[in-house]
Amino acid sequence: MKLRYLLPFLYFLNTQAQTKLESNLHSLNFKNEYVDIAAKDTFGLKDLVNIKGFLKLKYDNNSIYVARNGLLNHHYGLDLNFDYASFYFNNSNQNIKNESYSSQNSPIGKINTRTTILNKDKIRDFGLRFNYLDYFIGYEQANKENDIDGETFIEFESGQSDLIPYSFSFNSSSKTYTIGFDYGFLKFIENNQDDNKFNKSLIKASYNGLNLYHYEKDIASLFNFNFKGINLNLTLDKDLRFNLSTNNYSGLIKKDFERKLEDRLRLVPRIYDSNLETQRNYTQDMFFTEDFSFTLDKDNFEASINLDYLLAHYSKDSEKVGLKYKFAFLTYDTKRKEIAIGLYLN
Repeated sequence: MKLRYLLPFLYFLNTQAQTKLESNLHSLNFKNEYVDIAAKDTFGLKDLVNIKGFLKLKYDNNSIYVARNGLLNHHYGLDLNFDYASFYFNNSNQNIKNESYSSQNSPIGKINTRTTILNKDKIRDFGLRFNYLDYFIGYEQANKENDIDGETFIEFESGQSDLIPYSFSFNSSSKTYTIGFDYGFLKFIENNQDDNKFNKSLIKASYNGLNLYHYEKDIASLFNFNFKGINLNLTLDKDLRFNLSTNNYSGLIKKDFERKLEDRLRLVPRIYDSNLETQRNYTQDMFFTEDFSFTLDKDNFEASINLDYLLAHYSKDSEKVGLKYKFAFLTYDTKRKEIAIGLYLN
């Protein structure tokens, strides 16, 4: 099936809110209040079988998504948020194949070796949270089945050869119990791998822009100071990092910091945080920037500008400029050497 035949119909998914459709021969990106679509293929958007893509349906803070990141790799899930409760579920199947070669001389001649390993991961996770006024409790569980199939082929200079197959598997899980309120939380994490068990904990206390975290024998912190929309973010986690950013990036920095702390303690990290990744996706898109936004620290600089007719975005992965007139626009990515055209309705 030719994906490009579907492109004209995406225009009619327009709503009263902001809508963007951007496309070229290798990629498609569509965003509006209810739908996010992204697709790319190095060889061109021709056949669905070769395309890596993402589809998310949204309503308020609720979403359902499916993603394909390889021929046999995919993940999907949902995230539901109500007044007093929230629930998420994710499922992921990932197959990674690695091959290595070696050659060495020996007393019996040259020996050539080829090793092939196929790593198959199946992960499922879910979480449930109840909240009332300033208080909340939650439970999360993630289960991982890891199967490894491999073989080593050995070829001797004499012409003889030998094939050695092998396989093994193991199961892992992480269970997280949370209790908290507006000024902090306590997370107790129970990790299991086959018959081995080890527990972790994460404690947070916050007040007036200062957030302190205690885990294992370490202490981490995040401090935020806002002055007229410009934020100074100081994070301490083994090393001290200074960051300047606008409000939208500052909120993303805090959520990322806490997510990474928790995933570090979990044997099986959360597969996908739908609300966090939606926030990241729109924060880094120059079309959804109001005037300007940026984040700056010693390792990273990102910035976006959105004026009446001119747009620009800079990050380590993309350097993009755009021209906009009424509902049409043209963009050029100087790193990828790609031109795209599209529609933007506001």
